[in-house]
Parts: sequence; structure tokens; C-alpha cells
Amino acid sequence: MKEALGRSILKEAFEAAGLSIVEDHTIEVAGRPVLLDGWSEEQRIGYEVLTSEAGDRASFPPEVVLALEEAMGRGELFVLLVDLDPTEELLRRAAAGFLGAMKEKGLLPAPPTPRGGLG
Repeated sequence: MKEALGRSILKEAFEAAGLSIVEDHTIEVAGRPVLLDGWSEEQRIGYEVLTSEAGDRASFPPEVVLALEEAMGRGELFVLLVDLDPTEELLRRAAAGFLGAMKEKGLLPAPPTPRGGLG
């Protein structure tokens, strides 16, 4: 899968879940800057699709991945890190599973309440 398609699929899924996504956003992990494909600062939830095409695997050596996992374990941030060549369907499923877990944790914005009424 091309980098642009993966990013587009994830941005669409994350925004549909109510997150305001900023693309190409840098966060600090283990004292070093890490560029993510998408990030919601308010909820501290983001995503990264690692591809050879973009050359971004070098930005995520084992120590950075471990630091991300530790920060997620502490509830400081949450990042869907995809390091494989998924089909569109698998990527959509991965996003849905990740976002479902964020919803269960109460980390996604509440859906807007309908306005109006007969009242």
C-alpha cells in the first residue's frame, strides 16, 4: 500500500471518530522528536504508517517504539503504529479496533447531541 493511501484511510477513520487531526505533527518521545502522520493534540491520540516509500522506519528504532509503548501504558498518549503492508480492509479494521479501544477508555470526544425538538 502506498503511504498516501494509508494516511488517507487513517485520517478519515480518526476524524470520523470525532478527532481533530493535524497531519505531519511532531511529538517528543524519550527525549527525541518523532514525526507522526496524524495527531490529535486535545486527546493525545495519533497514528503512523511506517513504509519504505516514506523512509520513516529509521525514525522508529526499537527504543522509540518501547518508549511509545511505555507512554501508552501510562495513559499519556496513544498511537496506532502500523508497520506492515496491509490491505485497505486490514488497515480499516486496525483503525476500527484501535479507535474502539480508545472509545472504551472514554478518550474519544462525545458525539454531538441533536439539536431541536418539539419542545
